[in-house]
Amino acid sequence: MGLRTIADRIASSGFNASLGVIGQILSGTLGLGRRKISKDIPLGSSEFREEQFDRIAALRREYESHGWPVISVDTKKKELIGYFARSGRAWTDGTLHAFDHDFGSCSNSAKAIPYGVYDTVANDGFVYLATGSDTGELAADALRRWWHRLGRSRYEGLAVF
Repeated sequence: MGLRTIADRIASSGFNASLGVIGQILSGTLGLGRRKISKDIPLGSSEFREEQFDRIAALRREYESHGWPVISVDTKKKELIGYFARSGRAWTDGTLHAFDHDFGSCSNSAKAIPYGVYDTVANDGFVYLATGSDTGELAADALRRWWHRLGRSRYEGLAVF
């Protein structure tokens, strides 16, 4: 709850207090402060967690010993495509303009969805940029494109996915 909301509630009770006074009471007298939430409460873990990671590590060693690919597929933050505000600065000879609100529904714009395929054996990454919806099909398509552009020639002789 913000200071303005607190001041309005105090005013509805028939009293007036400035935002500065309310801030002093909250911080100085009550010891309160504005804080960002910390994501640090564990949801718990599987009793077989160590066995799962040990199995993955063993499979990875086995695949690497045969020269087979070991890959990791991940998606990153989606970005709205169009006249939306972004952090940072750009070199330009004019003024940059953006919508006054960053709602995807402001226009018929799409979202750019970056997918990364990382080949741990070759220590090489491949980025696939797509639009549409983030689905399992999109992840599979990123993997397929990696295979046809890089993996097939790198791991020649292996069965095609």
